[in-house]
Amino acid sequence: MSWDLQWGKPGDHTPIDVHEMDLPLANLGQGLAGATLAVISDLHYGRFARDGYAARVVREVMDRRPDVICLLGDLINGQSSEAARCAKVLAGLSAPFGIFAVLGNHEYYGGWRAAARAYRDIGVELLLNEHRVLERGGAAMVLAGIDDHRRGRPDIAAALAGADGSLPVVLLSHNPDEAEEIPAAARVDIMLSGHTHGGQIVLFGHPAMTRIEHRQYWRGWMQGPRCRVYTSRGVGFVGLPIRLNARAEIPIFRLAQKT
Repeated sequence: MSWDLQWGKPGDHTPIDVHEMDLPLANLGQGLAGATLAVISDLHYGRFARDGYAARVVREVMDRRPDVICLLGDLINGQSSEAARCAKVLAGLSAPFGIFAVLGNHEYYGGWRAAARAYRDIGVELLLNEHRVLERGGAAMVLAGIDDHRRGRPDIAAALAGADGSLPVVLLSHNPDEAEEIPAAARVDIMLSGHTHGGQIVLFGHPAMTRIEHRQYWRGWMQGPRCRVYTSRGVGFVGLPIRLNARAEIPIFRLAQKT
């Protein structure tokens, strides 16, 4: 058996899987087919991840020139002072459709308003139970985001209020447990999440550090009751500067028409 082990403060030596894959969406117009969506989750800037590693993550994303960038929460480790420093590095991100974020539980540990202010100062749109419509070439889709499952007040119905029901919907939620809370009346095609670190330490195929109620969502693709869910392994560390069989990940999704 091989063991994929990374330990110590993350830096240029830390392996990161830039995982490119198709994201099939029903009713996706031709104008958006081929557009790319990059995900950054769980950086946990502060205790272990500092400027150098955050800048590395930014470079990995910008080298792929995505059309939209989604930040799935826990970008900071939990101190309000971390938010401005982290945002200063993340200011190197840019995308034609914009950069969108949701809050994670660790933003709440440090005072979510400081994080929200820092993200907005660098042009990141924070989606707190709201959505935006992305358009290109006569095609459109809905990108929605909800508050943190544990510490916030997530409201999927509010996030989708007023959205055109014929358009494809991608929902951003830091915690994948929220997949079990999607109301029957809500139209969601795909939910993108983080929070779990892919287990961070995985022994014999079992995650050791996954703090979610519905453990089937611990990493990768899973079918939820209302939609498919992708849980990113994220890029940072929490608790211990160790990843075992749970390599850091930056997913890059290529929008495709579902057949």
